[in-house]
Amino acid sequence: MTQDELPLPEFKLRPVDEKRVKGVQDIIEHDPLGHEKWYIHSVLAQCFLPYRDQKGTRDWHRKNGNASLAISATPIEDENGEMKVLGLPFGAKPRLFMSKIQTDAIRNQSPIIPVETSMTGMLKDLGYAVTGGKKGTLTSFKEQTSRLAACRFRIFHSQKSDAGTLSRAVNADIFKEFELWFPQDPNQQTFWPTEIKLTNDFYENLKEHAIPYDFRGFKLIQNNARAIDIFLWMTQRLHRIPHNKPLFLK
Repeated sequence: MTQDELPLPEFKLRPVDEKRVKGVQDIIEHDPLGHEKWYIHSVLAQCFLPYRDQKGTRDWHRKNGNASLAISATPIEDENGEMKVLGLPFGAKPRLFMSKIQTDAIRNQSPIIPVETSMTGMLKDLGYAVTGGKKGTLTSFKEQTSRLAACRFRIFHSQKSDAGTLSRAVNADIFKEFELWFPQDPNQQTFWPTEIKLTNDFYENLKEHAIPYDFRGFKLIQNNARAIDIFLWMTQRLHRIPHNKPLFLK
């Protein structure tokens, strides 16, 4: 038997990959419905949150092209009345949550976002299985959203000319008001605020720089922070390429 006659090895996709292949096929064959079109700020589609816990680090800075994002973790008052720093948000969940609230703000054309009264409802909305315990989705989601709420955000845009480089900074703190609940009973259901208020500065900047994307593709990779970043970066990059001027990316 020659090399060319050897049988090809069987190749079986993992269940998660089969789901992604079917999802891609659906995206190709069907345009997104209204609720499947989501939005993200263009800078957050270029400059990303940490992938892992930056233990002991309060500041995070990322630059991509002319855009930069700076995040600082600030202290909050805990359930004992003491000030503590929760740390910087990281991983997939804060990315998904950030895009969810920005999408709702754009859809409703309002900086005030009504949300479910329980975190369980929000998790189901985002496509996560709801699990409890120390390593469950409820615990990790609460931690990441609390870290987001306690962070200061600043966006920078730089522009070069013959006269030099002009850098413009925008104070882009996301939340004007965000409730953090600390139940006395650790086994008690974690409550969620009835509404989230965005700062006017961030909301106005978001309206000017929101990038639409297909949430069906995002949902297929929602547990992989790096894949999410690549997906959103490609979306915003393709969004800015004129249809009559193709660009070779390498």
